[in-house]
Amino acid sequence: MRLIWRLDEKRVFKHDDSKARFLDLTNVARRSPHSSQASISEYAREILLGHSRVDVLSEDERLDEIKRILGATVEQFESLFESSGGFDELRVGNGWDPASIRENTYMVTPMPLNDALQLGESRKRSLFGLPLIRFFRIRLEELKMVGAPKLQFVPFWVVQGYHECFFFRGSSYRINVEGDVLAVEVEGRVRNLIAEEKPFSFLPEGLRRTAGKLGSLLAPKPKCFTVNDATELAYQYSEGTIYVDAYGHEDVKLQEFMKSGLPMREVSDREQLMTSEIGTQLIQPIETKEGVVRKLHQKIVKIPRTFIKILSNRFEVTKLSLIYVPFYIFRYRHKVRVKQLRINGFTGEVAA
Repeated sequence: MRLIWRLDEKRVFKHDDSKARFLDLTNVARRSPHSSQASISEYAREILLGHSRVDVLSEDERLDEIKRILGATVEQFESLFESSGGFDELRVGNGWDPASIRENTYMVTPMPLNDALQLGESRKRSLFGLPLIRFFRIRLEELKMVGAPKLQFVPFWVVQGYHECFFFRGSSYRINVEGDVLAVEVEGRVRNLIAEEKPFSFLPEGLRRTAGKLGSLLAPKPKCFTVNDATELAYQYSEGTIYVDAYGHEDVKLQEFMKSGLPMREVSDREQLMTSEIGTQLIQPIETKEGVVRKLHQKIVKIPRTFIKILSNRFEVTKLSLIYVPFYIFRYRHKVRVKQLRINGFTGEVAA
């Protein structure tokens, strides 16, 4: 089996000094487990699969370590091919078991009640579609607040993670040679040379033959040979973040909301959200963390288009947060009509 490793380009590899580093086995030995029975290929498995015995490395360090090991000990990796399996057989990472992931719960600190009351008073006329001129003619007692204001905390989910996959696939290569080459031997085997035709397909058949003869007189036809028994070790990576409301619907507006420098604090008990000077209502999320992680899985986990075996199939959730956003609720009456005004407790925007 001819083994060729290939790491598709990814932003974590900021530079490539592989020619020098692949020969540096000293650093590999330093990080390897201090056991006479642990070979470098075993250490490579632990790096790929995230074994607990391997020192904790950052993602950049881990991928860089993999790159060095592959280049330095490519002969030993035939054993890895034998230990590989199917896409569903070699799952690694917490994303495959969402129930084991602990979510972090946060609350967005609401604006003071007095500020929210002022916003409510300035926007109450829009509830009833009252023009500003007409609004001034209405007596104060005809448009007033009904009942006490309430503070409502509405949850949404933020989940972030990545999927990486190391896999083997078969491949073939076409290698061009100089026009004066008559035969090529590779690994004890003589390869058949293929002469490529000049591209005169747009001409009629008679002219195409004539053009081909003239072309052969002017320059020799390019030659190549093929290698059909190569096995590549390839790598693919994807990452993503999704924002989901309490009902399980993705909401791109939440992404912009999260960029606005929210004053958040982590809460260990949801009862902490109920400490307010006014009545507080806590909305419970209908969507579960399992459902949220499943949505992330659908977005970033992709089976390689072609593969023979899978070496590592890692789905890792790096962030799972349940964030409670405050909304002030006011009720106003105009004549016989009563309507509700919901104001985002942080931005002050009127909510639907």
